[in-house]
Amino acid sequence: MITVTLREILSDEYDEPDYGSTVYVIRDGETVFYVGRTIDHIANRLWRHLVLPISKGAQVWGGSRLGRLIHANAPESTSCQVNILPGADEVATIRKLRPCLNVTYNKRPSELPSQYRKSPEFDPTYRTEHPAEDLIDYGVS
Repeated sequence: MITVTLREILSDEYDEPDYGSTVYVIRDGETVFYVGRTIDHIANRLWRHLVLPISKGAQVWGGSRLGRLIHANAPESTSCQVNILPGADEVATIRKLRPCLNVTYNKRPSELPSQYRKSPEFDPTYRTEHPAEDLIDYGVS
């Protein structure tokens, strides 16, 4: 297992090898937010969680539940740990860790602790447009 911070991944400080299919876990200490799998670089996948393109030149921050959580809790959320588990089984990892945000394969998700519930930003219907420069405020460029 390799552990880096979300900030390290999003700011390209982490020189990611080509793992092929990789499972990743986003957590803050004991709180597991999300388990995902990607065949792409993890940074590219995380950016797709954070930014949802809606038309030429326009983007919506917080395109997924994970993206909205990161956005709502920034800049602190960029200190979250990312566990990289090359070759791990995504379904087994979800079932074992019971992340707060995964719905698929997760019959009993853990409850999202109250300190991460920031209104209205963590409302699943929340959408807002921001220029890309906004991420600089979060220590990510």
